[in-house]
Amino acid sequence: ATWLQEPTNHTSLESQFDSTVSFHSHTFALVLECLPIHLQIGEEQFLCKLKEENLHLANSLATICWIKPPICHSPQQHKAFALLQVVDACTDSSLLRNGLCIDNKCITIRKDRKEPIRCMKCQRYRHMQNLWRSALHNAMQHIQDHLLCQLPQQQPC
Repeated sequence: ATWLQEPTNHTSLESQFDSTVSFHSHTFALVLECLPIHLQIGEEQFLCKLKEENLHLANSLATICWIKPPICHSPQQHKAFALLQVVDACTDSSLLRNGLCIDNKCITIRKDRKEPIRCMKCQRYRHMQNLWRSALHNAMQHIQDHLLCQLPQQQPC
């Protein structure tokens, strides 16, 4: 909500809660494909240069980083993928339609789509079938151990 960006509105809303509140601005993740590795995207000047070269990005970019750390790149590798965090949805859509220029080259952009993990056994989300089975097995083993402890001990003859 844009009204929450105002400092007075922000503090007045915080005062309505009993506990501490933190606000997080939502960003949109975009994958920049095949960027030349020699680009120093970790530096602050890179984002400034990117905003200058693409005038419509004035205050819309939050961060940019390599998906795979630079120390993990092979010596023969010349291009890599980067993750760009965009502040608003309009810029996100515009970049997906028009692309982005870096060093006078058009860079392909796509959304970072992370599919939710879904169990094939119970059809619920956030776990996989093999984890479900092992959790069930552990629970059954725990119940079995618990029942064995409750059985009366036989006295030796």
